[in-house]
Amino acid sequence: MYLHQMKIAGFRGIENLVITFQKGLNIIIGENNSGKTSIIDALRICLGLGYQRGEIRVGSEDFFVDRYGKKSDSIRFDLVFIPGSKDEEGVFVEMLAVGKDNKLELQLHVIFTREEKEGEERIRRKYWGGENEGQSLPEELLDLLYFVYLDALRNSDRDLLPRSGNRLGQLFLKLVGDVGKQKDYARKLNDIVETDPDWKRLRITAKDKINQHLSQTTIVREPQEIDIDFVSLEYKKIVEQLQLFLPFAGAIERDKLQVKLLEDGIKDEGWRKYFSNPDENDLTVKDEFIGLLASTNPNNGIEKIIAGIFKESLTKFEVSQNGLGYNNLIFIATVLGDIIERKGTQSESYVALLMEEPEAHLHPQLQDTLFNYFGRLKEKNIQVFITSHSPTITAKTNIESLIVMEKETNRRLKATAMGDVPLAKEDRMKLERFLDVTKCQLFFATGVILVEGISEALVLPVFARMMGDKYDLEKNGIEVVNIGGVSFAPFARLFNSAEIDKRLNIRCVIVTDDDRGKGKGVGEEEASSRAKKAKELEGGNLKVELANHTFEHELFDKNKDVMKAVYGKMHSKVKIETASALVEKLTANSEKAEFAQVLAEHLMENEKDYEKFVVPDYLKRAIAWVVDGDSKNTNM
Repeated sequence: MYLHQMKIAGFRGIENLVITFQKGLNIIIGENNSGKTSIIDALRICLGLGYQRGEIRVGSEDFFVDRYGKKSDSIRFDLVFIPGSKDEEGVFVEMLAVGKDNKLELQLHVIFTREEKEGEERIRRKYWGGENEGQSLPEELLDLLYFVYLDALRNSDRDLLPRSGNRLGQLFLKLVGDVGKQKDYARKLNDIVETDPDWKRLRITAKDKINQHLSQTTIVREPQEIDIDFVSLEYKKIVEQLQLFLPFAGAIERDKLQVKLLEDGIKDEGWRKYFSNPDENDLTVKDEFIGLLASTNPNNGIEKIIAGIFKESLTKFEVSQNGLGYNNLIFIATVLGDIIERKGTQSESYVALLMEEPEAHLHPQLQDTLFNYFGRLKEKNIQVFITSHSPTITAKTNIESLIVMEKETNRRLKATAMGDVPLAKEDRMKLERFLDVTKCQLFFATGVILVEGISEALVLPVFARMMGDKYDLEKNGIEVVNIGGVSFAPFARLFNSAEIDKRLNIRCVIVTDDDRGKGKGVGEEEASSRAKKAKELEGGNLKVELANHTFEHELFDKNKDVMKAVYGKMHSKVKIETASALVEKLTANSEKAEFAQVLAEHLMENEKDYEKFVVPDYLKRAIAWVVDGDSKNTNM
């Protein structure tokens, strides 16, 4: 089964919120303070009603406070799970309910109430399953809701150390779940320790030393003697003391190896195949030789000799000496081993991984590898909930797995599940192709400007500053996204739905050319059919602003002298007198991007031209819309 929907009311900064989840991987993204951690903590509270109780406690500070300072009297969580089989319906029968379309679902409801009596505040909790309040849930059922939580400030070095309750120990407890077998493993180790002759001799020596001194410090008539024995080790204590390390093969000196081989009468230099740098003085063993060492009976001759020398060079590299990023991966791998083993041995249980900011300390390529693996956990029937600020991760994630958290103007939080956005299959595929690391930053922005090419992307931030500090795109968190063409429709679907819950709650504007005169049978004063289709995309939080003809025409018509001067910097011997001539030259030489860059630099370096430069009205309207929602005032 998997968690399909969660409703949160009155919890921290969340007044009311409905979130839809996908089976498998769910990536919760958004700007800071948009409720991502609160969602993860809400899951910890509700999934931790069983033996994981106490994982997180609800306090007075967790109740929602409105803008007038009034604190909510209750916190409520309503969870809907979709069962995957008749067996799961039977196991979780106390949670069964009839949902939409008369389909069976599993419901879990949790309420915390706050009561003030005689100056003292008390918090009470109740929970039930199914549709009817009061339907009790047995402990055995609650214990089947299992999760592992990894916070953003996790200390992998500490969590990997041998200690009570560590993750490595928990993995071994899952690997040998039978109590009888655990006792057998412990007995075998205890027997070895108890009967080893060296340890036995050492214990007797220590005992005699202590008794020798003890006899000198006690009364003759009341002699005292001690004996020493090992503490009986339980399986749990044994596995919690296991320590992770990285095997590290040091370099082997060529002369040492050569002498050893000659001593054993081996002159054949076929051993060179086991080393990566046979022409250097120090030799490093190739990876495939490690497999040879793992054999219990290595071949006689050269392999056996090299194995002996190699073992002498083998050292243990402590994880505390490793980098934070790789230690994070080791720790995550250990946790995944734990939860996958649990799901394998207790298939009827619900298992989830809750993780905050897994990108911490990982470079982009490692982020890619890790998230590709997270996506495959769906096959193991494990649901994953991850919060992230990483555009790299967002770009590599299936768009249906994204949940975008946003802050509305009234301080309310909104969750938009990309799986609910009405996208045609073709549009979804286009978005997943186009949403690279740069474009994915739009999900974290407070406003988005979609442009045809790099030219507009380069100069729009400069034009916005010309309109005044209020419109500085960077300070306002506005993202300019170059889609590299005119295929705006897939992006527009993210913003223009008539249904509020199925669109991103940020303003977006498409800036494009109307290309008048280019269409078949179209007059000079009429926009092209392509531009008209772009205009039809308007709706919801999306507007479309069209240039009269082209971007370069608009700039040239209002700033002829500056545009001619800028082109002169690129081609001093070529004279440009009209906008059409400029566009023709730039198109023929593929210099539009270079011209825009030179223009931006020229304006920033020449105060006189900066002051007199006129930003076209359609660009002013576009910038004003995404910044403050006003696209009418262009007299700035």
